[in-house]
Amino acid sequence: MKLIVSRDSGYADSLRAYAVLIDGVKIGEIRNAETKEFSIEPGRHNISAKIDWCRTSALDFTAKEGEQLSFVVSSNLRGLRLLLIFWYAIVARSKYLRIEQEFSSSLTTDMQVRQLA
Repeated sequence: MKLIVSRDSGYADSLRAYAVLIDGVKIGEIRNAETKEFSIEPGRHNISAKIDWCRTSALDFTAKEGEQLSFVVSSNLRGLRLLLIFWYAIVARSKYLRIEQEFSSSLTTDMQVRQLA
């Protein structure tokens, strides 16, 4: 099963890598504006990303044989939020980064058609 993880480009942490974790175990790292492909076993999993003691919340997903899933990880430190770096690093460590599943447009369209039927 293919897992694609992309990291957007941003000023915060641009020179540092984020660790990619599946079920709490590090499977690799991803750098600024990079996309990487990982192989995982089918079944229920969770994905998260980490830098130092800050991380994303874990995101649960189910991987099916032959399927490809895509996720995007990014920093929450954008614009004026960059001024809150110490608050995120000390108080809101699980919100410093975010991870979201990325759905293909054909899958989204297929899901919308099923909802209309």
